[in-house]
Amino acid sequence: MWVDVDIIECAGGDYLHAPPKKYAPQVRIISCPEDERLWPSFKSLGIPILGVEFILSGLLRHQLLLEDFVLS
Repeated sequence: MWVDVDIIECAGGDYLHAPPKKYAPQVRIISCPEDERLWPSFKSLGIPILGVEFILSGLLRHQLLLEDFVLS
């Protein structure tokens, strides 16, 4: 499953065209289990990696449930 950038921006988020090089508390990575090989660099920075369902559920419920959609 892939979330369109327009959905993220419509929900008030910003799409980063390049991965962050350092920790920023407002950054979240939206990913899927198929991309697990890309996670180590984000995890080493302490950036939370969330499933696509985080965006879709957040839009439907009008609330952000960060802990419910963390990919480990």
